[in-house]
Amino acid sequence: MGEDQWSPNIGDDGEGFVAISHKIRYPEMPDTLTLSHFVDSLLQCYNIALAFNTMAYDVSTAERYMSESDFGLEQADALDSINVSGISERDIREALLSASKTAAVWIRKGK
Repeated sequence: MGEDQWSPNIGDDGEGFVAISHKIRYPEMPDTLTLSHFVDSLLQCYNIALAFNTMAYDVSTAERYMSESDFGLEQADALDSINVSGISERDIREALLSASKTAAVWIRKGK
């Protein structure tokens, strides 16, 4: 799999912790289904769950590494720039952005 095809896997932090909130890749709807309200609703539900679970993964994984002396701030930066491009519902986008920014603040404070 090439670098341009990389997609984060929730629950797999490999060697240490690499934050993934800013690298979320959302599936694209095929042109043949663009007029289906049901399919669009399912895709939005999936995208919301993907964003929330990715954010929760970054936060819970960061908690495991907070006591490490060489703990960086990449995870806070990733949460500050969480990718919510796949979510069209404004209220949900704002709630996810607010929650991720709050988490980034707390991580930077080391709490």
